[in-house]
Amino acid sequence: MTTSLKHHPLDDWDQPLPKQHKASWEAWCKSLSDLTEVKVPRTYASVSLSEASRIEIHTFCDASTEAIDAVSYVKVVLKDGQAQVSFVFGKAKLAPPHATTIPRLELCAAMLGVEITELVIEELAVKPHSLTYYTDSEVTLGYILNETRRFYVYVSNRVQRIRRSSSSDQWRYVATDLNPADLATRSVRVCDLKNSSWLAGPNFLQSTSFLDVPLETETFQPPQEDPELRPEITTLATNAKPGVQKNLGTHGMDSERTRIGSKGNESKDRGDILEFSRKFWTQ
Repeated sequence: MTTSLKHHPLDDWDQPLPKQHKASWEAWCKSLSDLTEVKVPRTYASVSLSEASRIEIHTFCDASTEAIDAVSYVKVVLKDGQAQVSFVFGKAKLAPPHATTIPRLELCAAMLGVEITELVIEELAVKPHSLTYYTDSEVTLGYILNETRRFYVYVSNRVQRIRRSSSSDQWRYVATDLNPADLATRSVRVCDLKNSSWLAGPNFLQSTSFLDVPLETETFQPPQEDPELRPEITTLATNAKPGVQKNLGTHGMDSERTRIGSKGNESKDRGDILEFSRKFWTQ
């Protein structure tokens, strides 16, 4: 509802809602009463986190032209090997106005992911054994994993922020249909939310087989035609070889004058160079 109104801002708070949005607004207001049926467990696992054999934080990111979002889960591995996954924190925001392309929006979602993960770690007060971030954007992974190309300011600043709080080996690709963060990029009914992967987490987190697949970084390099990439500039340098000045002696310039000496001789040397140039080109 909010995202649709973003494209049709009102001039005043007391201004009546446009007719084309009235039905959607009333349906949204009516659905709020269904939120009483949405329940999120207060405990993360059947045991205290301090008693778990392993604690992992998994954060998923996604974006659309309407919104960006990220959601974090804690995976607790018990001593008997059983894994329990719980929703910890999720956040959705209207799409930033200056993020004018999908790649930029996906990058903003990735930055939101590292920000909420920092908050989760701080609030849990228990150091996790591992952190893993997921995005369904190959372009975003190319930005984050890049080690050779330079970006323009917008992308560069956000990549630096992401790299400051995460390492490249913590990022993974996830298919859109397996990404729970995809849910918050669009309008969802309450009845669909309460049984969704947004609250329960994706099923593959219950096993480690998905995480055993290594991330092939060469697959996610930014394409050469990406408009966010700065053009590569090739610089050529020429070095004079020893002995060249001997061949120039017939033009009135001895070898001792080819070197710039102390500051006191700099003006004289410069004059000799100019005189040599004049003689050389007039012959």
